[in-house]
Amino acid sequence: MSTQPSSAPAPAPAFAPDPEAILRQRAVALARPTGAVAVASESLDVVEFLLGGERYAVETRWVREVLPAKELTLLPGTPAWVVGIMNVRGQVLAVLDVRKILQIPGSGISDLNKVLIWRGHGRELGVLADAIAGVRRLPLAELQPVGAAWSGLDDGRVRGVGPEHLVVLDAGAMLTDPGLMVNESVGG
Repeated sequence: MSTQPSSAPAPAPAFAPDPEAILRQRAVALARPTGAVAVASESLDVVEFLLGGERYAVETRWVREVLPAKELTLLPGTPAWVVGIMNVRGQVLAVLDVRKILQIPGSGISDLNKVLIWRGHGRELGVLADAIAGVRRLPLAELQPVGAAWSGLDDGRVRGVGPEHLVVLDAGAMLTDPGLMVNESVGG
């Protein structure tokens, strides 16, 4: 009996996994939408806030943060919808009063007001709110188009009206609206 190794090759295993096939299977499995993704695409996560006693909302994807309306510097000679500017960690942001843009009656500014910082399309700006009501998920099926009863709002700045007359603003449209940009220069 000899203890020398055999020169014959070892038998191939019965199953040899193909690395590329495994990666393709994983990619297909990961590409399938999960239940959570399907639910998220059928609803909007919104920040609700109050303006002139009415409830408004904007998608959370546009809201960077919410700050107290303190340290607000008023700017004379600007359109009525520009409340002023505020310094947010070294960045100067214009603060708009959506009540003036949408012709909503309202009171003046107090220390209780909040500023929602909207970010998107390469711009950032502050939007004045009377108070923040909270964050919630709004099913898209509950969002209705702006109708005749809301004709004053039907100007492309409103995404729709939800339950309990919740007006969902289109922050993306407002951030790119050239009518809301002040580009005049002061000079002689």
